[in-house]
Amino acid sequence: MLLLSPVLGTRALRAPAGQVVRLPGDSDPLADFDYVAVADIGGVGPAAAWRRDGGGNDTVRAAAGLSRDAIERYLKDMVQVG
Repeated sequence: MLLLSPVLGTRALRAPAGQVVRLPGDSDPLADFDYVAVADIGGVGPAAAWRRDGGGNDTVRAAAGLSRDAIERYLKDMVQVG
C-alpha cells in the first residue's frame, strides 16, 4: 500500500518517491482528501491512452481517502518520515 498526496488542481496523486498516478475520473472524490491510501494501480482504461500521449503514469484502481487527522490518530505508530 502506498500513501499518496493529491497534486492540487489535477486528478493526479504523487508518491513520496515522485511517481505520479491518476485518479480514474474527472470528479473523483479521492482528490478532496489530504492523503490517499492506494492498494492497486494499473495501466488500463483512460490512463493507457494518456500514457501513449506522453503522460507516462498509471491509474488508481483501489484506494481509500484519509485525512491528516485520521493518520495522526490511528496510524501514527506506523508512519515513517524520511
